[in-house]
Amino acid sequence: MRICTDRYAASVSAGTGCEKHLLGQGAPCAKGAGSRQRNWLVSGLLSLLSLCGSHQAMAAECQGNPPADIYTFPSPISVPRDRNTYGIPLTTWVEGPANSNWWECIGQDPGIEFMSVTSNGMKYTEAGGTYNVFDTGLPGVGLIFAFREHIEYITCAWFEYRPWNYDSNKAHRTCNGNPDGNWSVGGQVKMRLIQTGPISAGTTSAFTPVQAYGYPSWNSGTNKLFTVNPVTFNTLSCLAEGMNVTLPSVQKSEFNSSITPKVTPFQFTLRNCPAGMDSVSYQVTPMSPIITSADGTFANNTGTGMALGVGLRITDSANTAAVDFATTYPVADYSPTSGNSALPIPMNVSYFRTDTADAVTPGRVQGALQMTVFYN
Repeated sequence: MRICTDRYAASVSAGTGCEKHLLGQGAPCAKGAGSRQRNWLVSGLLSLLSLCGSHQAMAAECQGNPPADIYTFPSPISVPRDRNTYGIPLTTWVEGPANSNWWECIGQDPGIEFMSVTSNGMKYTEAGGTYNVFDTGLPGVGLIFAFREHIEYITCAWFEYRPWNYDSNKAHRTCNGNPDGNWSVGGQVKMRLIQTGPISAGTTSAFTPVQAYGYPSWNSGTNKLFTVNPVTFNTLSCLAEGMNVTLPSVQKSEFNSSITPKVTPFQFTLRNCPAGMDSVSYQVTPMSPIITSADGTFANNTGTGMALGVGLRITDSANTAAVDFATTYPVADYSPTSGNSALPIPMNVSYFRTDTADAVTPGRVQGALQMTVFYN
């Protein structure tokens, strides 16, 4: 009986290439069961070799030591003290340099993965793109960024930073369609500051909100860092001044013909109002109990020697309308472009009869009015 052997071996070595060997030894087998066994072995071996070649094409290895990019925003940035419109830009976009030589990569479809600090949960939408917002360390000031990839002669479009659903701190980008080969890989990042809440005067610390490394497989170089220089914020406001007002003495009999005798002008003044605010407004509030807010009336102070049946009333500069304590009024003469050295806010105050004329008793009448100014 003739004995035949069919022996086949394959070896695969890791690294930049994939070595493939097909070794045959012994006399060829006759057709039959032995032949089927041989065909099965060859088929299994060729499948293994095919997978080896496919693995090599998908791998990408990147090497390089790119320097950090430094981002400097205009500073100081002045913000109205009471601005309560959030999710709006504080600066224009600041773009870093565009480079295609952060890393040298070998493989197919190399890309860049970006790893960020944790988002604060706020979203910002612009031109159809939605960005995650990141804290800067100064309350009320957030940061967004976008990135794009440069590979040799290929430049990807800008991509707003939105991390993967399964990893809140990473996002990646590849320019699809690059064949297997050697590639110079780089990119570009741009950043923008966003108001996320009330801002107090202060300065951010230098920080690195994001860094990048080669994608998709192995990066033996150093990460690319993107660092933001400190930014100082000032809050815009005016200096508010009040005044003491002395009303003329009034006779009890005068309350028979008028419930608001002795109208007396006075004013608040806003000084050194800077340019750059959208608007300035104010609201006045009495320090003693309000009688009727819409009528601008409030009670006299209480205590020994105080008159009864009498309060005070506040009206506008023409004395034609009451100053409503629940209303915020604009300072119409404020100039957003040039500012104002002085802005008078004139009003009138008078006595106010709270009951019948017979209920009025002699004594002192005192009150205090507080003005709150809003800068937006």
